[in-house]
Amino acid sequence: MAKTTLPYLAAYRFAVTMTVGLKMIASDLRFQSVGNLDLERKLEWQNGQAFLTKDESIKTLTLKRGLIAPGNAKDNPLEDVTKQQITRWSERLVRTDLLINALDDKGQPKATWKVDGAVLRKIDWGGLDAGRNEILLEEMQFEYRVLRPFS
Repeated sequence: MAKTTLPYLAAYRFAVTMTVGLKMIASDLRFQSVGNLDLERKLEWQNGQAFLTKDESIKTLTLKRGLIAPGNAKDNPLEDVTKQQITRWSERLVRTDLLINALDDKGQPKATWKVDGAVLRKIDWGGLDAGRNEILLEEMQFEYRVLRPFS
C-alpha cells in the first residue's frame, strides 16, 4: 500500500513527526489537542539576585485524538516500535524525538516545538470505527525533560 499524506483537516491542527535515533517512525500523525508544552526554569534567590539552578523536573506531554493517514499504518515503523514497546512494556524504554507543528488555516506550520528524548508512557487507541479508513489514537503520553520552541 502506498504511503499517503493527510489533507488539511481543520479539526486536526497539530502535525507530529517522531524519530528514534536517525530512523523516522511516524511522519504524518495529526492530533486535535497537544497538552503540557511548557518551559519552566528553577531559580534560586540569594541576596536579592536570581540564579539559575539545574532543572531535573519531568513533564508529561499529552497528544489527544490522533489520526494516522490510510496507508501509513501498514508496515509503518511506528507500528513496529509500538509493538516492540508493548511486547517489552515492563522491561524496555525507547527514547523518541518529537517535532510538533501547529498548523494554520492553510495547513502550514505557524509554530513548532521539538521534544528531545521523550519516553512513551501511555498509548490509548480508544474506540475503533470500522466505517473509517484511518487509525485513531485517543491519547499518547510521553514523559520528557527537554523542549525547544521554534517560531
